[in-house]
Amino acid sequence: CKTCPPRFTISGSSRTAANVVEAGAGIAAIPDYMVEGREGLVRVLPDVAGPSFQAFFVYPEELRSTQRVNVFRDFLLEKVRASQF
Repeated sequence: CKTCPPRFTISGSSRTAANVVEAGAGIAAIPDYMVEGREGLVRVLPDVAGPSFQAFFVYPEELRSTQRVNVFRDFLLEKVRASQF
């Protein structure tokens, strides 16, 4: 029914949503990194794009030029580029 409201909603936890969907309770929009290795989940509606959002990498200014911050930043960027949020 296109006009029927959802029977229930889950907010605040993608992990909980993934568990509920895996148990057979319906469908959910879950980031790909939350479902890696879960054989019981199947992607549906692949042509529907999810919402976009901004993310910020925040650290103390005095650490800006340190190698560990630069390496971690590069790691995060690589993971984000490889993901399909």
